[in-house]
Amino acid sequence: MGESGQNEFLRGPLALFGVRSGARLVKNLANHRRTPMSPAELIL
Repeated sequence: MGESGQNEFLRGPLALFGVRSGARLVKNLANHRRTPMSPAELIL
């Protein structure tokens, strides 16, 4: 019973961390690539 509550408690910070690290990763990729990204490349 307590496990589901703990998962809910951890999900918020982990989701926020995932969004932050994802945004940082995209920024790093954009910095490394001087050429503008096309939507097709973003999907792949």
